[in-house]
Amino acid sequence: MFSKTLYRFIVLLMSCLVLALTACTGTQASAEPLFLIAGVQDDSGANPRVVVVQDRVLDGLADGEERFVTFAFGDLEATARAFDLVDESGTREELVVLSRSQEGDTVTAFLEFFNTRGLLVDEPEETFFDTRPDLDLQSLTYPPSFDVSTLCPIDMEVTRNGSRVLIFSSPSTCFPGSSDADDAIVVLAAPAKRPGTTPASVLSVILSSNAPAKLLVKSRAFEGSVRSGMYLDQSTDTLYYLRRSVNQVELRRLESSTYTSSDPEPNPTGTQPIAGNIDISNEQFRDLKKIGGNIAVLGPNDYVLVPSSGTNVEVTTVDTGSVGSQASRAFVPDATSSSLFILDDNDKLIYHADPTLPANTEADVTGTLSALNTNSDFLYVLGINSDDEPLVTVFDLQPLFNEGNTNLESLLTEESCGGEGDGLCALTNPTALTWAEGILLPTDETP
Repeated sequence: MFSKTLYRFIVLLMSCLVLALTACTGTQASAEPLFLIAGVQDDSGANPRVVVVQDRVLDGLADGEERFVTFAFGDLEATARAFDLVDESGTREELVVLSRSQEGDTVTAFLEFFNTRGLLVDEPEETFFDTRPDLDLQSLTYPPSFDVSTLCPIDMEVTRNGSRVLIFSSPSTCFPGSSDADDAIVVLAAPAKRPGTTPASVLSVILSSNAPAKLLVKSRAFEGSVRSGMYLDQSTDTLYYLRRSVNQVELRRLESSTYTSSDPEPNPTGTQPIAGNIDISNEQFRDLKKIGGNIAVLGPNDYVLVPSSGTNVEVTTVDTGSVGSQASRAFVPDATSSSLFILDDNDKLIYHADPTLPANTEADVTGTLSALNTNSDFLYVLGINSDDEPLVTVFDLQPLFNEGNTNLESLLTEESCGGEGDGLCALTNPTALTWAEGILLPTDETP
């Protein structure tokens, strides 16, 4: 056992050592440990927490050994509503959790932070730990134009270095019938990792009621999951968001140099309209994602591709491939990818190798939460089976990406709670899902 400070030094030292050994010997160490991270809670909604489960599929398991084992737990102030990671396409070094709970008209909401870099299989407490103080979102000072009593955080995005957090607030989600309250995107300076240094603060607020549009496209509850009309591209930290004007929806872009500096106005200056002719309503909106050079706006039966650069651009509409059903969410291998996956409400996973063309293949799947490990190409879909137990459907996508195998059904395995010792049993009532990778320290047996 060792201190967190010593651990950080060891992680840096061993990472350099592994790279040096690989360069010198031409050999590769064993596969790095794979982890699933889920936000869960008890049936009553009590005991909200983060559960980290190791996937040992690459460990050469013997017959009867459990594939998933519980690695670590982290207590939460409230129910996890959204996850994001600092440097999500690189080190994935820190998990940021948006948590929210409600009793009557009282909403509690927090940002909570955990280390996810250099997770060591044999040292869960020393490698999965709080990295910053929990941040009570109601305790911050907001501009007079924003009514903090209507704050209802449903979604969250983090800049690449973790210094800024963008919160999407949808009052109608917490307070049904509050049509007069503004949806908003709140830009925060995140709390520093070292106590006593830079405190958290509100930098700016993008309100739905202000010009140039009257209403920010609202989130929509779908199968217990809530989406927002914003997306942050961490490669440039550019914010994309949807706003409704009088008779249409527009996609707007805001550069990081604008929203990360304090702006006393209700809306930061410098927003750029990319497209103003997106045919989608509040009730139809499902998800917003970046696919290569496009932003995809997902509706129930089709999605609109909007070039992410330029202004007043032409858009392309593509059928989702969901037959007799409606799409629920979209996801891509990473922001630079040209392929697209869609989950629909008829328990189907749909794959578009080229997002401008019809779907290539589909597979039956149970669940609305997903995580795609872009290093191992494992796609995890988390749901609940007919026995009300956690069920994970795992797709090995390497044959799809590298060998042209477009039969998704042939690439999946299903794993459910197998009793004591099975890490999947800890994933009860899941509300958020993501992934991380650990490090494998050299041993006497390491080649």
